[in-house]
Amino acid sequence: MNSRPNLKHNIKIYGVDHSPWVQGVLLACAHHQIPTELVSYPLSFKHYWTNGLIFPAILLDDGSTYSDSFKIYELLEQKGYALGVSQFSSQERKSAQIELEKMFSIYALGRCMPGKRIRFIRAWSLMRERPQRCTGPVARAFLSMYFWILIQAGIYAVRKYYGTPYRLDLIEKYLQQWEQKLSRSLWLNGAEVGFLDFALWGHLQCMTSGLTDELIPLVKKQPHLSKWLKKISQLPLEVPDHYTQSILDVNFQPSVNHSRIGEQIIFWCTFFMLILIFPLTLTLITLSLYKRYNNSSRSGALISNSK
Repeated sequence: MNSRPNLKHNIKIYGVDHSPWVQGVLLACAHHQIPTELVSYPLSFKHYWTNGLIFPAILLDDGSTYSDSFKIYELLEQKGYALGVSQFSSQERKSAQIELEKMFSIYALGRCMPGKRIRFIRAWSLMRERPQRCTGPVARAFLSMYFWILIQAGIYAVRKYYGTPYRLDLIEKYLQQWEQKLSRSLWLNGAEVGFLDFALWGHLQCMTSGLTDELIPLVKKQPHLSKWLKKISQLPLEVPDHYTQSILDVNFQPSVNHSRIGEQIIFWCTFFMLILIFPLTLTLITLSLYKRYNNSSRSGALISNSK
């Protein structure tokens, strides 16, 4: 490991702040005061062609790109930022990532269940770049359709083969697993906060970002998880959207910096244009899904490889 951190310039992070994996990386960077930019559009055509629409991915100032949140944590530690990655074997890190993936594969479906489908698209229209750019809304309009279809396919598959697609009891079961881990230690990484803490916090940020607030009571039922969340919320981090405060304070109203009106107009114009040219849109979505299927970092691949 380098004796001194050497990321002195902004790193560009591809993704959106409703992604738990993106949130985890953003929180780890905030902890070490690493300057970041958040963009909704792929880092390059080459990166898209190789990886598809899977995030997070980061672009360093030397032009190198890296994907997969847990691999990014490893990279940051190699660059000199202590995240406790070396405390765990590669197999232990993979097991922890798979546990989070399994929980995500259930609660993510709740973001687009009946009654939330229009809200799901609207949430994408309100996201924004950091710093804000006009190119983001165009990319997010396509991403909203892409993930809407992906989640609907997931709901259909689970309902067909397993029954109820969005089961709160299963989500609570996974939360209890993390509760047990925290009953043995203040932090998931041990004595100091580390990458596992940021990874889990990213998921709680996603759960409480507005589309699955029914999960908040499930988190509150876990005493050690709630205590951990209170401790982590006291860290001196600059978090733009502190969604998890709603778990600790019933009267909390998130101070979310939505995209500007002009960006929202661009989003909706692009969204309806994509509907008008839907045959072409569907072709691009199909290509993106094919790229996703061949990416070993996707959720389904990690879960399948764990069996």
